[in-house]
Amino acid sequence: TFVGGVIYPSFVQQFQVDPNELQRERPYIARNIELTRFAFGLGDIEERSYPANPSVSEEEIAENPETIDNIRLLDPIPLRSTFNQIQALRRFYQFWDIDVDRYTIDGDMQQVMASARELDINRAEDRNWTRDRLQLTHGFGAVVSPVNEVGPEGLPRLITADIPPVSESIPLTIEGSRIYFGELTDQYIVGNSQEPEFDYPLGDGNESTSYPYDRGIQLNSFLRRFALAWDLGDQNLLISGQINDNSRLLMNRNIQDRIREVAPFLRLDSDPYVVIHEGELMWIQPAYTVASNVPYSQPQGGINYIRHSVTVTVDAQTGDMTFYLIDPSDPVAATWSNIFPDLFTPRDEMPQEIFEHLRYPLDMFAVQSVQYLRYHITEADAFFTAEDVWNIPTERFQNDEQPVEPYYVVMRLPRGGDTEAVLDQVEFVLIMPFTPAGERKNTVAWLAGRSDGENFGTLRAYRFPTDTTVFGPAQIEARIDQDPLISQQLSLWDRGGSEVIRGNLLMIPVGSSFLYVEPIYLQAQSSSLPELARVVVANGNEIAMEPTLQRSLDVLAGRRAPTQPGALEDTPGTEVPNPPTPTPTPAGPTPTPTETATPSIPLGTLEELLQQANDAADASQAELDRLRQVLEALQAELERQQAP
Repeated sequence: TFVGGVIYPSFVQQFQVDPNELQRERPYIARNIELTRFAFGLGDIEERSYPANPSVSEEEIAENPETIDNIRLLDPIPLRSTFNQIQALRRFYQFWDIDVDRYTIDGDMQQVMASARELDINRAEDRNWTRDRLQLTHGFGAVVSPVNEVGPEGLPRLITADIPPVSESIPLTIEGSRIYFGELTDQYIVGNSQEPEFDYPLGDGNESTSYPYDRGIQLNSFLRRFALAWDLGDQNLLISGQINDNSRLLMNRNIQDRIREVAPFLRLDSDPYVVIHEGELMWIQPAYTVASNVPYSQPQGGINYIRHSVTVTVDAQTGDMTFYLIDPSDPVAATWSNIFPDLFTPRDEMPQEIFEHLRYPLDMFAVQSVQYLRYHITEADAFFTAEDVWNIPTERFQNDEQPVEPYYVVMRLPRGGDTEAVLDQVEFVLIMPFTPAGERKNTVAWLAGRSDGENFGTLRAYRFPTDTTVFGPAQIEARIDQDPLISQQLSLWDRGGSEVIRGNLLMIPVGSSFLYVEPIYLQAQSSSLPELARVVVANGNEIAMEPTLQRSLDVLAGRRAPTQPGALEDTPGTEVPNPPTPTPTPAGPTPTPTETATPSIPLGTLEELLQQANDAADASQAELDRLRQVLEALQAELERQQAP
């Protein structure tokens, strides 16, 4: 055994393989490439060349309004904190996850951020069995915000919000707002008991409801109640006088746990998302078939085969699940369909309104992106030398460096090749840029996962010319740090007691080049309410940081001067015209801090205001108006502190 298992293989490797390694390994490398590309769905990628011009032209910006109007300025992590601060409305409500989706609004595709207002029973006060199992039974409603719009104080504009739900363009009914099944929900409850369920807050009181559906286990016999009490270890299910024959036990209410109970052979995407369909909330859960025994296929994460074959919808009110067979050509899914012929519903039976919300799934795209780093190489010799291996770029997020995550954009995909033209169709696309392996940080290619119409589930890759240098995310982050105006402003905010939060840097394909966009948030140290303060935009060798995306684009185009560090701020998210030539302000009584004539600058401590005055005093003649306004604010602050 030792000779056959150790000595002989070592002898063959040393004296036969190593001297002619490429020649000996070539057929096996070719099989590895072919089978890995098949197993991870890389063989069908449509590869195109991309001009990668040095910068986006003004004409390209004008020709791609859908892309510009859907650039994401709201970052999911700060936005989750904002939603919980301004829309939770009750202590036991929680926005657990922020989902990126799109809706057709006024005939145009609008990218949005959406989140369900779920019940977090662990945050409730005065907890007891009645409150946990009979009263607090469900979440209520959702919040939807366009990705690119903020209002006063840098807060997102909400197009669906509040309780009862108020919507400008995406109707959500009261009946369709109840969330009995969700991402955060995991405890069993009893519906339709004699104890009214808390439905939603209304004015100084509360509205009540009773579970109206015939789902769950009906508690209409002593034997059934006894069995459930025994199984769940809850004697109150047996002895409570608040439970009647019409009461129903709802369990397995976490949507992923619920799906796994029915189809444990499916691997679920980590990001189910909520949509508003015909005035009701519905969950969409992408699911995969996987395997680990495909010959020659390179494994990743314990699998070496994956297909997005199934999409599951879960009704947030009833928990009803529909398993749509998205990819009937997948042999693994076809086998399960033969075993369980009544489980799957054909894709063409999915309502069109639901199909329009399907996305290229995140986990699938992430796995394919990692495999594509090496397996975009199709020639065995080039694969062996590994000279063209790629890498996932890094970015700076909340002051930490991390790998770039895939992100959704609304755009017209380039046609590719020698032309700089784009496709006519506006699409919802998931993209990932690539950099060379090693020390170089420039971008060499990008991958797009398509989500709409007949292109749903397809991939397209764009490669850059080898003689062209395109900045990578890490290089743009370094330029942001090195820009004197930007670094000075960020330092001023840090010294002023605010935490600067840098959002995801998005590399947005526009025409034949890229715009790089990074939102900057400010959050007071005593608050968890981040506000959008600036938008950094880089185009070619130029970079700007302004209160709005449009103003940053205007600065880059030379249509306006950049905002100086410490200058008076315009309301974030509100486009303002170029300022007129300053004129002297007539003398008058000093306004109090509550009057509208108070200079519009952030009030801080006396030391901060004095420092601002000193800074302004050293400025040029153009800053004298700034000095006057700061001094007026200082005087107003002194009067306020001296007032009884």
